[in-house]
Amino acid sequence: MSNGGNVTIGTVDNRITNNIKIILHGTREDKQLPMFGNKCFIMNKGTLDIHGELRTKTWTTLSQTADAGTDTIYLDEAVDWRVGELVGIATSTYSYNQSESRTILQKIDDKTFKLNSTLEFKHYSAIETHDGQAVPLKCEVGLLSRNIKIMGAPGSWESTYGGHLMIHGKQIDGTVARISYAEFTHMGQQAMLGRYSIHFHLCGNMFKSFIEGNAVHHSLARVVTIHGTHYIRIKKNVGYWVYGHNYFLEDGIESFNVVEGNLAMKTVEVHSLLVSDQSSASFWITRPNNYIRGNHAAGGDWYGFWYEIHNHP
Repeated sequence: MSNGGNVTIGTVDNRITNNIKIILHGTREDKQLPMFGNKCFIMNKGTLDIHGELRTKTWTTLSQTADAGTDTIYLDEAVDWRVGELVGIATSTYSYNQSESRTILQKIDDKTFKLNSTLEFKHYSAIETHDGQAVPLKCEVGLLSRNIKIMGAPGSWESTYGGHLMIHGKQIDGTVARISYAEFTHMGQQAMLGRYSIHFHLCGNMFKSFIEGNAVHHSLARVVTIHGTHYIRIKKNVGYWVYGHNYFLEDGIESFNVVEGNLAMKTVEVHSLLVSDQSSASFWITRPNNYIRGNHAAGGDWYGFWYEIHNHP
């Protein structure tokens, strides 16, 4: 959609509560739009609103250790998660491959859930004391399901060529994108720069826009990319098994963005994006005058938080 168009899938005050699925089709060999490529959901100089059902918590932590072989998890906080929804449970070792995803089979109460199969690995939860300070060491658990689902077509994961969502154009020209409580899976295109799960591309000041409460999982290139864009709010999102730097400020000019309360689990290196993605970070930060707070990097191939501050952005 471009040049004054609008796509509205719910609003902040009137959210979609029914299930919606948007499937993006295409291959590397198909015709590509200039700049935008294919297999894409694009907004260029228009307004995009996607607002799924509000959830009380997008992620929390275990209240007690879940041993290998158990099929029940106990959470620190009450949540509104439901039978049939997918959750990701972070690793508690140096191996990101010990992160696991399961479907909720039974809700015992708001903090206790029975899973559809037993856990393969132990997931630790305790409060330890170090130098007289109480330190919570607890595995994170994130909700990966949402009622609005945007995804690459079947075969995307195997071909490493998923869908991608790109926002382009400046707010002064009418570009606004508000995306909340949606699910993205089989997104991103490896070996194709600029084709990411959610991507703000050279938008300038975008204080009216935000990305909040979404889940990006089993995807091929990044959770969120902020490129040449400022004043975006990126809050309460969950990433699970996503390739490359997950939460990504690209050039080093991006300023005054708020990256708060997000979770990244199972960040995986990739050799077909940037050289630095070969040692990928859950949070890749290229400029200090952004607000980075309350985020959790919960297991990956390489780094949790990588500050790559450029002398000449």
